[in-house]
Amino acid sequence: MKITTTRSKPLLLSLTLLVMSTQAQALGSINGKITAVRVDGSGKGMVYFDKPITGQPPSCVHDAYKNALGFNANTEGGKAVLSFALAAKATNVDVEAYGTGQCGIYGGLIVEIWCT
Repeated sequence: MKITTTRSKPLLLSLTLLVMSTQAQALGSINGKITAVRVDGSGKGMVYFDKPITGQPPSCVHDAYKNALGFNANTEGGKAVLSFALAAKATNVDVEAYGTGQCGIYGGLIVEIWCT
């Protein structure tokens, strides 16, 4: 006996979009200039912005890092963030970036992770 799931596909799609939109609203976001880029020998790094992260940054973010997002330059996504951040800082352009809604990578659990 074959069971078809054509009726459940729209429901599944709707639920997926609902979860995705809820998660997107829970993330920190920034639209501004990059003021500094820091990468340690371990490959862990942070990008600092000229204003605080807005939206809904996670509660784990330390007050000293409310204008920073962390990344790991040992990953492909982190390498892209590093390249992008250095180019944006060098040209002094506004950038738009989003956090993952989680803390980690840099400084233990006190900096929101850059969404790559």
